[in-house]
Amino acid sequence: MSEELGFYFYEVKSNGKNCRYLSPLPMDIVKEKGLIAEAIAGEVVSTDESNLAEGFKTNPAFVRFLQWSIAQHAGKCDAIEKQALRIQNGNVVVPDFRKPNAEGGIDPEEVIGLVEVKDGQIVKFHGSPDYLPFSGKGFLKLDAYFQQRYETDLMAYIEKSAAKSSG
Repeated sequence: MSEELGFYFYEVKSNGKNCRYLSPLPMDIVKEKGLIAEAIAGEVVSTDESNLAEGFKTNPAFVRFLQWSIAQHAGKCDAIEKQALRIQNGNVVVPDFRKPNAEGGIDPEEVIGLVEVKDGQIVKFHGSPDYLPFSGKGFLKLDAYFQQRYETDLMAYIEKSAAKSSG
């Protein structure tokens, strides 16, 4: 478990094999609600503990849910609205806020997606197919606006999934 890094390790037996998953969900929520696919960032398939990123397999369900959540809220984000007015036409990058690269920029795998802007108006969010929630720079870091909305969306989805499975 690595709360200070923003993620938790879970060892789970699945289809007869031991799997190690990374998730942003803390143990108390997982114990109460379970660990659904959309809350699993991916699987650590390497046994080399010194370089977890090399042996990390991203879970597409996690990325889809994260990008869906951002798409739901991008049009109401003050920072994106301000950038949209400034650029008028083009794209606003929605980055993951890990560490900048050596040139001070954002690596392609840290771009969660782009917000399309036309005439200063937010048109649509486009998720990046290259986004990786875990890399050699660590686990994903969202800005406060998207972090809060993602957590709320994920908990609502977990509650809805639990209600379906019990009813």
